[in-house]
Amino acid sequence: NREQKSLREKPREHRVLVSLPAVERPDVEERQRDFVDLDWRDIDKSAFDTLIQLENLDSFYVFEALPACSPRPLVAYRGDRHYGGGFAKLATAWTASTKPHLYCGDFDVTGIHNAISSSATHLLLPPLGWLDEHATGTQLASEQHDYQASLRQRLATLPEDHALAGYLKLLLGEQRGLLQQWFAADLVRVPLG
Repeated sequence: NREQKSLREKPREHRVLVSLPAVERPDVEERQRDFVDLDWRDIDKSAFDTLIQLENLDSFYVFEALPACSPRPLVAYRGDRHYGGGFAKLATAWTASTKPHLYCGDFDVTGIHNAISSSATHLLLPPLGWLDEHATGTQLASEQHDYQASLRQRLATLPEDHALAGYLKLLLGEQRGLLQQWFAADLVRVPLG
């Protein structure tokens, strides 16, 4: 029966939530960014030089590190049950462009695992020294331990002086992390590969 909803494409199948430069509207207070729900296939990827993926919705709405990240970023929410499927398709399409894909999320095992799984090229994190001062042992929940083995394997393949190595040592060796909402320092790009 073609009328069954389960046979159709889901309404949010290709939807993403993005942050774009604000368009002036006379009936809306002036702001820096507009938050737009749209079909990822309607985005002209050539108009952007970097994809910035935000893990947490509350951080997505207040994200302001744009000038330091890139001149023309496409800022997108990683997604939840509403936007996750659309973002995964956008990330796959973005990978073909070979342009940077920055992941900004919690500094914890799950956050870094999600960054790697989404084909991000870089993490967007506070400097290692700042994180060393502010990361806590209370941020690494027991359910995250399942992902530690794969991150330990990745650490073992990195050169000692690789930028990611210091972050993974803090996270895995000292078992300390920090929620994205507490990042108070300027963010830096940390290559994942």
